[in-house]
This record gives sequence, structure tokens and C-alpha cells, in this order.
Amino acid sequence: MASSIDQTDLQDRGNRLSPNREIEGHDGDNAVDDAVNDRPSNRTRLKQKQITRDRILKAAMELFFERGFNETRTDDIAKRAGVSHGSVFSHFKTKPKLLIALMAYAYGSALREPRTPPPPQSGLEGFKASVQTLWRQQTQFMALVQAYMAASWTWDKEDELEFAGVVDDLRGHWLKLLEQAQREGDVKPDLDLDMTITVFGVAYRETLRQSIYDPSKEAFLDEIIDFLFAATPKQNISHPDAR
Repeated sequence: MASSIDQTDLQDRGNRLSPNREIEGHDGDNAVDDAVNDRPSNRTRLKQKQITRDRILKAAMELFFERGFNETRTDDIAKRAGVSHGSVFSHFKTKPKLLIALMAYAYGSALREPRTPPPPQSGLEGFKASVQTLWRQQTQFMALVQAYMAASWTWDKEDELEFAGVVDDLRGHWLKLLEQAQREGDVKPDLDLDMTITVFGVAYRETLRQSIYDPSKEAFLDEIIDFLFAATPKQNISHPDAR
């Protein structure tokens, strides 16, 4: 049984990933395009296009959960979504691009504001909360994470650059939180934050992989964060079992 997907979230993240998305801001031809798109007939077409895109994403999510990424064919996705096979490819040129759009939902969860604003947090607390949100979302959609881990070794440069754009949004968010934590004295003052975030990302992915077999690995995340970032890290850090 597939987990339910917040269609608003999928739409928000999907719009950002669309290859035809206009650059924010308005000048010259963009202003003309906006005027054309604002016509009732064009607004209806754009809305229908987004609805179709969301149906394809929902169908892909369900089938990836039921059958796995490699075993799911694009014509199966089209049938489940109730659209033509060509419609799938008009929105997503390849199956990996479908996977990237769905992974963007999980990464976006760590950026979205909660419905109930949390109490004021330090930068380090905010970073830990963001990591925990990402972890919860990815473990909920573990079938997608496993598919990504396998597919990312073989997808092309275009797919890699597209996925990097998704990750960069989150990296930027984390960088701001950790810069705040440095100013607050909770993170080592001379730490190269950009490089350390990269190292943390590697450790995070390996911990996530191990959690497939041992869910208790989640507890190791706080230790990794304290070890890499904290101005006064804990002295005793445990080590995950080698696999």
C-alpha cells in the first residue's frame, strides 16, 4: 500500500523541476508570455497539464512501491494514471526523471515550513530538526530511496545535474542554519561548513542505507552531527556496525 502524497507539495516541487519553468522575475518577452498565459483558455490548459503531471507522479509512486523501480514500466504508469503512454514522456523524458521528481518531494519536506510554527530554535537545533524531517520522509518512502541509490550509479549527466539542483536547495538551507550556529558559538568557528556538509551527506546516506536492516541507526545521526559540527563534541562516539 503506497503512502499518501500531498498533491500540493508534489505540485510545488514539480513546478521547480519542470524543464519549461520560467526564470523568476519579469522582463521583455516574459511579460508577454505572462499576459498570454493569463487568458482563461490558457489558464485552464496549464491547470489540466499540472493535474495530469500529478496523476503520473502519484501512479509512479504507487507502482514503485508495489513492484519496485526496475520492474515498473512506463506504460504501466500510464495505465495507472489513466493517460496515454506519450503523455508520460511529454512530462518526463525518462523514468529516472520521474524518480528525481519524487525524490524532490522527500528533500522538499526538510525545507517546508511546518503548519504549527516551532518554538524559537538555535541554528544547530534547526539543523538537527531539518535532518530529522528528511530522515522521516525518506524512511517513509524507502522504496524510492533504494531505487535512487541503485539508479544514480547509471543515470546520465543531465539527470545528475537535475538531481544536484534538488539537493542544492537543501544544502543552502542547512548552510544558513549552520552559519547561524557558528555565530551562536555552537559550531566550531573555523569549520569549513560547505565541505563538512558534504562529509555529513556521505555519512547520512550510509546511515540511511544501514537503517534498511537496522532501524536503530537513526540514533547515530545526532552523534555524527555533534562529532562533525559541535563546538564541544561529545567525547565518546559509537560506531555503526561494518557491513
